[in-house]
Amino acid sequence: RSTLFPYTTLFRSPYSALNSRNAAAALDHFQTALETAGPPDPPSRIRAAAVLGAGMAQLELGRLKEAEQSLQEADAAYRKIHQLPTPALADVQVARGRVAMLEGRTEDASQLFTEADEFWRRYESKSRWAREASRWRERQAATHTRSPDRE
Repeated sequence: RSTLFPYTTLFRSPYSALNSRNAAAALDHFQTALETAGPPDPPSRIRAAAVLGAGMAQLELGRLKEAEQSLQEADAAYRKIHQLPTPALADVQVARGRVAMLEGRTEDASQLFTEADEFWRRYESKSRWAREASRWRERQAATHTRSPDRE
């Protein structure tokens, strides 16, 4: 058996719920996963993934403050675990960029989307994740350009 078996079993259901737009069910599942994922420090890959999933679900539910807190925890965990940028960290950056964009923090959003986009361009430029990071970066730039508050 793969060492990823518990990980994939644990997360298949909530990500399916997120994809079907049932963010509340996904959040419940990720919060249950966090109860068994061990302490925040030192972080495990399973805990980091559960925190990322919870943050994504909170984002979809419009709970931006909670989402940002969860996503910051996921960001710190992935940076501690891997030391170098990874696909999971790029996912965290896109999600945090979305929160920043919704909260009107355009500079933060721009920086996060740029970092994720640049990672995917180097890592796997033709993947769907690369397209998603690029799409969010472009959306944020267009929103920032149209903003009437822009100096």
